[in-house]
Amino acid sequence: MNQDQKSVHHPNYYNKYPVETWDIMEFIYGTKALILYCKINALKYRLRAGLKPGNSIEKDFEKEKVYLDKAEEFKKKLQKG
Repeated sequence: MNQDQKSVHHPNYYNKYPVETWDIMEFIYGTKALILYCKINALKYRLRAGLKPGNSIEKDFEKEKVYLDKAEEFKKKLQKG
């Protein structure tokens, strides 16, 4: 994974806590809410792809995919119980 991919998939600013940010969010809001959050963020990145200064269309689409993948990951977790 190159540096640009790392900045999309696991940015340094999420390393503040010893626990993953996703885990904190899931604990506070629940898995279903987190799935919806991921879907909403994915749509946000799709709709503004390439429009935010400094972000390429490709980087925004990659971020969209990160959120869609996370939504799927949490859906599977819900299904397992």
